Amino acid sequence: MLSKISAIIKKINVDLSDYYPSLFTLVFVTILFQYPLSSFESILYDLRIRWDFGAKPTPEIVIVTLDEESDDYLGDVYPYTYATHSRFLTKLLQSGPRIINYFVQMPEIKVAEEAHFAEFKQSLKGFINKGGRVNFATEVSDVAGEELPPLPLRTFNYSLAQLNVDNNIFSKDDVVRRAILNVSGEDSLHFLAANQFRE
Repeated sequence: MLSKISAIIKKINVDLSDYYPSLFTLVFVTILFQYPLSSFESILYDLRIRWDFGAKPTPEIVIVTLDEESDDYLGDVYPYTYATHSRFLTKLLQSGPRIINYFVQMPEIKVAEEAHFAEFKQSLKGFINKGGRVNFATEVSDVAGEELPPLPLRTFNYSLAQLNVDNNIFSKDDVVRRAILNVSGEDSLHFLAANQFRE
């Protein structure tokens, strides 16, 4: 039996080494279709950003986002009052930013806070009059739709800043490496701030 098979192979005279590239390609494509490579892409993106000497962070663009650690720094508990926002903005403006992006859901204005809200809004207007830019981030909720800032703050720029798209968060460090740039013809906050910085 074995002698018959070896005789047939000798007659065909097939060199299997010619098929190695095809077999390797087939295995590689199969792996690509079975496993998501977003983690690998994230690692390559991190290396590119880390070792790209042309891209440097700038203190001119400030992103304000408040979390549990902010409670200790601000001496208040979330949701923050406009008195707290006003104190924070005063400290922030001392660092001389050019663009401030607020990634904070701003509370509705209560009667007791109208004076602090007026102070907060006046500080923002003063910053803009000196050539600064202020942008408020909005997000889309499944229930309420786009959550806009309170009506008096809508005189400032506000735009969608939805980040968590396509599960593009690298699980080890929670860094989002992709963001929406345009929604229904309107620039997202990220694209808006980039264009403002170029001006």
